[in-house]
Amino acid sequence: KLERKITGWAAFSLRCDQAMEAQASVLRMVPENLHHKLATHLHKGALLAIPIFRDLENCRKEDFVLDLWLQMKPKVFAPYVPITLPRSRADRLFVLLSGSVILQDQGHVVSTLHPGDHFGEYSLLG
Repeated sequence: KLERKITGWAAFSLRCDQAMEAQASVLRMVPENLHHKLATHLHKGALLAIPIFRDLENCRKEDFVLDLWLQMKPKVFAPYVPITLPRSRADRLFVLLSGSVILQDQGHVVSTLHPGDHFGEYSLLG
């Protein structure tokens, strides 16, 4: 059973590394002055779907959200490994790009998140 879990984790890790390398490879082929436009095209919808960003009144909210996205770093989590501890202070925004996340409270499933879902947005407010 342990061998199967390790093999599954290694395959998952390899797929994630390959995806991140593919994205980095594409960025290396694109002139640096187009990185912002590429990020806009690929990721604008993910952050603008979050209510605190969607409701911004500023006419330049897309620039703000894009600058925020460009500051974010992709992070890959292995299956079934906790992302945060229960009741810990939120210190970052998570935007799910692929896979799913199960939110639990005291061992009970509260919600299941899917690509495009997010949590921790209020951590950005200080």
